[in-house]
Amino acid sequence: MIESIISLLGGGLTGVVGSAISKYSEYKVKKLEFENKVTMAEISAKSAKLETESQERVAALSAESEAQRSQDQVLSASYEADSAKYTGDVGFVDFVRGTMRPAITLYLIGLTTWVALILYNLVHEMNGEAFLHEEVFPLWQQVVSLVLYLTTTAVTWWFGTRPATRR
Repeated sequence: MIESIISLLGGGLTGVVGSAISKYSEYKVKKLEFENKVTMAEISAKSAKLETESQERVAALSAESEAQRSQDQVLSASYEADSAKYTGDVGFVDFVRGTMRPAITLYLIGLTTWVALILYNLVHEMNGEAFLHEEVFPLWQQVVSLVLYLTTTAVTWWFGTRPATRR
């Protein structure tokens, strides 16, 4: 009879301990599943963010590429217009049109050189005296700045927009 009581109590105790271990295991599994879901949600959010950033970057690069393509087409059209010939007996028009940029460029380079020589001579003639009258000097500075600006613009534009030579 004692053995029966011990068996009953031992069986009950074993059942309670087994049940507690099972509940603890279920708790741990649910906890791990929850942590896994949280981690997966964070990864999914990061992935969506990276995907969005990637799409934005691709869109920006596409827009930049399209803008460059458009600029290239405009430049090509400019080259074609520069190389276009007028029809009929208008060789003089082609000659004037073809020599206008170089003529303006050479004129501005010559004008810049002339202004520089005048300034050089003025400095050497003054021998340390007041450079120019106070009313004339600011005007002279503006003229010099304007000539330098025009010359630099013409020369860089002229050489910067030349079509590449074909070999």
